[in-house]
This record gives sequence, structure tokens and C-alpha cells, in this order.
Amino acid sequence: MEVLLCAVRRRLAALALVAPMLVTACAPRYRIERPPLPEPSADERVACYRARRLALARGSATWSYSYQQANSYITETWGDAGVAFYRGDRHVHAEEVLSQLPDPDLARGYEDVLASTRGAARRAGVGRALWVPLVSVGLVAVLVGSFTLLDGEPDGLTIPLVGGGGALLTVGLIPLIVWGTSFKDANEHHVDQRLFRRSEWGPRLIGAVAADNAKIAAECGVPRAADLPMTDGARGLLGAEAPTPGAPLPESPPGDVPPGARAPGSPGGS
Repeated sequence: MEVLLCAVRRRLAALALVAPMLVTACAPRYRIERPPLPEPSADERVACYRARRLALARGSATWSYSYQQANSYITETWGDAGVAFYRGDRHVHAEEVLSQLPDPDLARGYEDVLASTRGAARRAGVGRALWVPLVSVGLVAVLVGSFTLLDGEPDGLTIPLVGGGGALLTVGLIPLIVWGTSFKDANEHHVDQRLFRRSEWGPRLIGAVAADNAKIAAECGVPRAADLPMTDGARGLLGAEAPTPGAPLPESPPGDVPPGARAPGSPGGS
């Protein structure tokens, strides 16, 4: 449905004869890996832990934007990858996970990343919500009035239809311009809400997730959380320091970041 709506918005923009610099865009689409299946266990404590622990997987996003250049309508497709999160068997957004991890500096750093594009996301949302109905209604009014004139049977509504439709098309260009100038940062915000793409903070993320899983294991009565579920795709994104499947978690107490997890350039690091 989103793909169909995106195509409709593109055609509306073209029919509205918008200026060549105006752009139409589609929201990112995602492909998320599933984390590895755990070993079977009948222990209720293990079931408690597995239902709440974090697992890491690779996620990818693709999005497109189109623009008019001379007499051509060009569509470009972009993509990126990042770490996706599962809480138990439920996929959760990176924004939610980072705000809950026992690393306030990392949470604040990621919030700064999101804040840098949040305004653009809001402007793009308002612009898209306004220009589509304005241009649609204006275009229909102009076409109906024009057909009436061509048939040679104008009535009292013909001129108001053409004039009012033209006015709506003109007004609709304002939110369309707002959308066209904001959508790139808006798509970046959309992706960052869902995928963790800051590879330079990978060691810090691993430490925070490990501490969170260790805390959950203690609450569920599991002596040690002996795994940090992670797909090979997530391991490739986070780098060689990511622990291998089945490796023990760091021995830091819940709420602390394991020693050495502060990488240069990470929030709060040296």
C-alpha cells in the first residue's frame, strides 16, 4: 500500500507541473534478519530470561526519491544498513532500546543524533499531509472546469472551478516545497529511529546490551547470561570486538559499562 501511495504522489507532483527542483520521495522500507534460535529449555527461569533479553540482528533500509530534470523524470534509490534489536522475539526500534540501556551517556549521544533530524521529519510529515489533498483537489477542479470549457458548454461554476483549482494548486506548492527540502533528513531520522548505524559506538553498544542482559538474567534467577544472541550480519556491522555466540557476558555488575567499552569518539569517551 505504501508503494502504491508513493507512486500516486509522484504522478500528482508531475501532473501539477511542479518546478524541476521539487522532489518526491518514498519512506524507507526495511528488511530485518531474525536472531538465531536458542537451544530448547524447559527451565522457567531460562524462559523468563529469553523472553526479555536483547538480541542483535542486521537490518537494511532502502528509500527512493524522484526529481524532474529537463524533460526526464529521474528516480534514485538509496540504502543503508544498521543493527536491529529484538526483545525476546519482538522487534523493537533502536530509539526505544537505546533509551532503556544502562548507559546514560550512550542514550544521550543517540538522542542527539535523532534530535539533529527530528525537525526535518516533522516538517516533511506536515508538508506531505497538506500538499497531497491540496494538489489532488485543485487538479480535479482544473480538469473538470477545463473539460467544460472545451465542450463549449460553460456554466456559472466553470470559472470558479478553474480559478479555485488553480489557486489550490498554487497553495499546494508551499507544503510541497517544504516536503521536498526536508525529506532527505526526514528519511535519515526514520532509519535512525529503527536501526543503530553508529559503528564507531559499536563496542559501547555491546557493553550496554551485555549489562542489560546480565541484569535481566539476575532478575529471572539465571546464574549467568551465557549468551548475547547476534547474527553474523550484526557482527559484521559492529566489528571484530563483538562477542561470539555462546561467549560469557562481561563480569561487570548490572548498570555498569564493562571496562574498555568506551571507544574513542563514543559519547562520554576520551
